[in-house]
Amino acid sequence: MSSPKPVFRWCALLVLVAWPAGAAATLPDDLAVEYYLHETPGDPQSDVVYTFRLFLTAVDQDGDEIAWDIQRLDIVQLGENATDLVWTDQEASFASGDGHWWIEHADPQQPDTAEFDLPPLLTGSAAAEDPGDPDLDYTLQGVPCTATCPALYSGYSAALNYDLYWFPESPMWPIEESEDDVVVEVSEESLDW
Repeated sequence: MSSPKPVFRWCALLVLVAWPAGAAATLPDDLAVEYYLHETPGDPQSDVVYTFRLFLTAVDQDGDEIAWDIQRLDIVQLGENATDLVWTDQEASFASGDGHWWIEHADPQQPDTAEFDLPPLLTGSAAAEDPGDPDLDYTLQGVPCTATCPALYSGYSAALNYDLYWFPESPMWPIEESEDDVVVEVSEESLDW
């Protein structure tokens, strides 16, 4: 049996979206952070083929540091003819000591998009929205950006490692692996719920 090979290698775009609600009055609003994985690394004009969407809630504060919990992770594979494959992990959690993503913010009440460039390790299984599709095992983690990252996009930049596997398969078959750090473009947008 031949070893599985990755299908694509992509570049990613990170979008921070804030929505009012949920958090205590002294904590910032809930956020949605989106990583758009492009077909051609470093080319924001290339097609987006995957989106990782993290729904975050601020749960604690220590000075300028905010502890964020992940409420849900959506993984979307953009398909042809507007037919997307969607997977959701309602029990996603950060693999950090206390399960939170602690971020030091210049202004804790108004987090800056660039401050969400190093998500802690996320690993788990996401259920397919369509029961006919296989579930997905995933790994996602931010990594330090190299000096060339900022030159690849006009906005904020970061880097990301990720792996996606069909589940259950025997053996699990990767549908996408980032063999190297993938450059991430970071942007922010308000969202009214």
